[in-house]
Amino acid sequence: MLMARADQPFDRRLILRRLEGREPGAYLFGVHGFVGASPELLIARASERVLSKPVAGTIARPGDPEGDARAARVLLASSKERAEHALVVDAVRAGLQSVCDSVRVDPAPSVLGLHTVLHLTTEVHATLNPPRATALELAARLHPTPAVCGTPRGGAMRLIRELEAIDRTLYAGLVGWTDARGDGEWAVALRCAEVQGRIALLFAGAG
Repeated sequence: MLMARADQPFDRRLILRRLEGREPGAYLFGVHGFVGASPELLIARASERVLSKPVAGTIARPGDPEGDARAARVLLASSKERAEHALVVDAVRAGLQSVCDSVRVDPAPSVLGLHTVLHLTTEVHATLNPPRATALELAARLHPTPAVCGTPRGGAMRLIRELEAIDRTLYAGLVGWTDARGDGEWAVALRCAEVQGRIALLFAGAG
């Protein structure tokens, strides 16, 4: 966590507009004083169809085509990053299997390019069994993933409470929506800041 102090109050709407220009593919959010641009869709439900795009595994993006391509190859070839990514994908698969008729996972991760970093991501598609769990119920089944909590979940959460020196508040929580039919989208609240007046508390993960 980092604290930034400005000469005048922060304008959350301006921050969101800048984030939209910088990260057009991210999930933008502004809620309870938090603003952010998350790269990670935890769950989306449209009728019986379910989609998750877990993200884990990161490398800095040089910013030029040749450097980006080289970094992407390094990321895809990293046994460490692939192993950590697999833990998250396996947790999502396991969370969906008991409420879904079929769970289909991409055979290999792909690279997600953001402004300054590259991530490993994998698409997980599923078909819900009746009675269909709502998007929020699905999000509750999957959250928190190993990417923001660690694994096994129970022991990792206890250690976080004991050892982590900050109160995460909304950071690494969930932001999204669910409608009356149970459809919706929920993203993990990453790459965000809690903004109050001239003070902004900046949150970002470090694996």
